[in-house]
Amino acid sequence: MLLNDATDEMCGRMRGVFIVVVAGGPRIGDVAHGFAAAGLGTAVAAAGGGVLVVIGVVLAALAFPAFVRYRITRAHAAV
Repeated sequence: MLLNDATDEMCGRMRGVFIVVVAGGPRIGDVAHGFAAAGLGTAVAAAGGGVLVVIGVVLAALAFPAFVRYRITRAHAAV
């Protein structure tokens, strides 16, 4: 969604941020789940992680309602 509306000058930067998030985000989650599983057990860690994801998505949708309303246009679909 973001790359569709980014200027040509910003596309490289946006792709860089995307790679950092995709490569780094799951590793941070792995460490957090490992600590939670060691302290609380694997079932609680897995369920808690799922609950936190749902809460995070709801909070993000409330904080950034434009993302919820985003619709792709024909001009973007042709690219």
